[in-house]
Amino acid sequence: MGYSTLASPSLPQMVDDGFISEVELVTAGGVSIVVNAYGNPKKGDYLALYWDGHFVSDIFLTSKNIDSAFPWASIVPEPLVTNGKHHTWFTAIDSYQNPSKSGVSVAIVKRKHAGVLPPPSFPDAVENVIDNASVILNLGSHIHIPNTSDEFVKGARIEIYWAGFNKKTGFVSESVTIISHVITGSDIENGANVLVEPPFITAIDQGYAWASYAISPPLSLTQKTSEAASVNIDMDTMVQYPASLVPENNEGWIGCENVSDGVIVTVLGNPLFLTESQITVYWQGYTLNGDVISNAVYEEIHTLTEEEAKAGFDVQIPVTAATPIQIGYAQVWYQVSEPSPTGISNYTYINVDNVHCDPLPPPVFISAEEDKTIDKEEVNNNDGTIMTISWDNMQEGDNITTYWVGYTTTPDSPVPDSPWNASRDVTAEDIVQGFAEFHVPADNIRIIGNGKALGYYKVLLASGGMAVSSNAEVYVMQANGDNAIIGVIGIEQDNAKANGTDVNTVFATVKNDVQQLLPGQYVIFSTSNGATITSPVMTDENGIAEAALTNTVEGIAKTTATINNSYMTTDVNFSESDRNDPESQVNFLGILKNNAEGNGIEENSVSALVIGKDGKQLSNQSVTFESDNGAIINSPIISDTYGFATTTLTNVVAGSSSITASVNNSIQVIDVMFTNNDDAIITDMDIKTNYAESDNISVDEIIVRVIGVDEKPLYGQSVIFSTANEATVQSPKITNSNGDAITTITSPYTGKVQVIASINEIDKSIYVDFKNIIDAEIGVLGIDNNNAKADGVDKNSVGVVVVGKDGLLSGQSVIFQSDKELVIDSPVMTDDTGYASSYITSNTPGKFTVTAIINDSQKTIDIDFI
Repeated sequence: MGYSTLASPSLPQMVDDGFISEVELVTAGGVSIVVNAYGNPKKGDYLALYWDGHFVSDIFLTSKNIDSAFPWASIVPEPLVTNGKHHTWFTAIDSYQNPSKSGVSVAIVKRKHAGVLPPPSFPDAVENVIDNASVILNLGSHIHIPNTSDEFVKGARIEIYWAGFNKKTGFVSESVTIISHVITGSDIENGANVLVEPPFITAIDQGYAWASYAISPPLSLTQKTSEAASVNIDMDTMVQYPASLVPENNEGWIGCENVSDGVIVTVLGNPLFLTESQITVYWQGYTLNGDVISNAVYEEIHTLTEEEAKAGFDVQIPVTAATPIQIGYAQVWYQVSEPSPTGISNYTYINVDNVHCDPLPPPVFISAEEDKTIDKEEVNNNDGTIMTISWDNMQEGDNITTYWVGYTTTPDSPVPDSPWNASRDVTAEDIVQGFAEFHVPADNIRIIGNGKALGYYKVLLASGGMAVSSNAEVYVMQANGDNAIIGVIGIEQDNAKANGTDVNTVFATVKNDVQQLLPGQYVIFSTSNGATITSPVMTDENGIAEAALTNTVEGIAKTTATINNSYMTTDVNFSESDRNDPESQVNFLGILKNNAEGNGIEENSVSALVIGKDGKQLSNQSVTFESDNGAIINSPIISDTYGFATTTLTNVVAGSSSITASVNNSIQVIDVMFTNNDDAIITDMDIKTNYAESDNISVDEIIVRVIGVDEKPLYGQSVIFSTANEATVQSPKITNSNGDAITTITSPYTGKVQVIASINEIDKSIYVDFKNIIDAEIGVLGIDNNNAKADGVDKNSVGVVVVGKDGLLSGQSVIFQSDKELVIDSPVMTDDTGYASSYITSNTPGKFTVTAIINDSQKTIDIDFI
């Protein structure tokens, strides 16, 4: 595991509209957070979920729950959730005590989202579109908050909410942010302009974003919220680059020891990077409340060398830009300029604590206070051992995470299955007794045998920030019986692939000198040829110990089971594998060449970046590429020295092809485009089927023929179809071997529909017709207005309700007629409620009969002119 392998938690309540409402909170009992399986979860991994730096829940992966642990769902209780911006993430500690941290998801909670203030506006948008040129020019995009309310006063706090939606994939979690702004004197006259930083815009790609705001007057606990406004987002050629890596951020926080020499930020190499491109790295610090810290800012422009374009580079954020944060957070992102494809990275979120620099007191192991040793009897009596934790100013709500690891050499080489972690909040009872108590389970102690154990803890303080304790070291004495010997060694599973993930399994029995099988004895397993094996392992109630082996080297692994001075050996086989690191993943997929002609010869090209568990670029990994829409792609491809796997693809069909690159369980997807033959034109456009019912289901059909410069039909050309009203047309369509592209059109309205076919920016059009739904009939005919003057101007009106077998029918054409020479509106289309009204004028007074007709159904009514 490593920092970059863990995806951010998901917030399902935000998917529909980009925020969490009061109704959603009450219905679910709080905020729902879901953690999906990461790259290679293993037994012994300990996961802890956090909300605004406070512990929410945890899970310890075991052989019993690892197959059903994900998705792991948790609830932040509704009473603890306030309005505004919240951050959630999780950490994972593997069985070797290596920490990892997920990305950060931002939640927007709007308990009362019905706004009373006017909506914001987007001054940088042109015709309500924010494009990539605007984002680069303005280093983001501004939101304007108007000064139109009594709450808009100097010192009042504004919170601006922003969330985006991609037109294909919907809600974009990486776009969500809340920006805080305190109104200044200069804002009073013209309102406030607040900047949304580029990563929150470019993450949307093609789609839209909404924004709203809330104002809290000084010294007031109340807020007034605005109506929301939306703006279209068109990043077009802008590339969304992967986030930078902050190696010291693995555990979710960086503190005094990390900041003292500055903070290292790593920009990974990328297949799209070109020599001499300028990359600008931005760092901005914030308070816990989200306020910008004006002197916690840094910007560095870096010009890429040929090697750095492939291998990446480091930037050191100076101490002067990190220490002003005190307790808060920082966001890091970078911008890429030409000659590389221009783009913005995702942002990296880092919690910062520059206040709690001194270590807290070490934990105390009660049973080891006298002799610094935890022996068999003490473990048996307590079913483990007690760890107590205490420090000055311990407060209710402080969250403690404990660490225990057993070893025989150094803590960096722990005894497998000995590490143990637990998290909980400090309670009022803990405060009264003066300490918090934790119980280390017996199994995590006995597995050590004779050796040592290290204990320490970390605290997320309720007041903000994090502190770490000193270490406590104890001796562990849990030796086996003197007469225990190995009875049998055998193989349960053999011939696993040598990929570091697939497992072989061996077992050993333990007996005494009178051949009795012995439970509770620790067997030490060792192996050769580079294999890794679980050891030591305790025998079960039947005196059997099982051990799992993995390897990245094919061939025989000679495996030995040992207890006391007794041992037995067997040979275990590993077969050839694809040689991928089990922790490797695809971090980025980019387009090197696009818009090749779909002629089966010209090639598009894409490149994937593969990283390892530490977030660094990884060579010699097999990347599988797949494509759709008939494209032929070279696969698999082995990543080069810099972790790049580059492939080409061809197609005989024009249009978009979706490309998937996968390694292990990680995938990245991107769309490439194949273009039409430059000479392709539409020569004929005809109607195949006409006069479908206007039920939005029945279809009219259009056929077009595409030919080339030699007037021969062209196969595989992409024809774009569109309509001029609310009809729906299937588009694009690919020509068949006869050069024909056939599409269908549906409509909710009766009447003519213009259909436009386009190829190479040359259009042809034709009209199709939709008729009334066959079972449509007049339900009611009534008078809306009567007794108009017979002056040719004053109007009577009649109205009908049209119904079908399923109820009221919209979009149906009703004909109105009269038995005398009246001027009458006809035909008239029914509205969404199935209603159609007609206005009638006359120059002659008297009584007149009006008839409403649809299909074979008609009704009449008399009206009067005076």
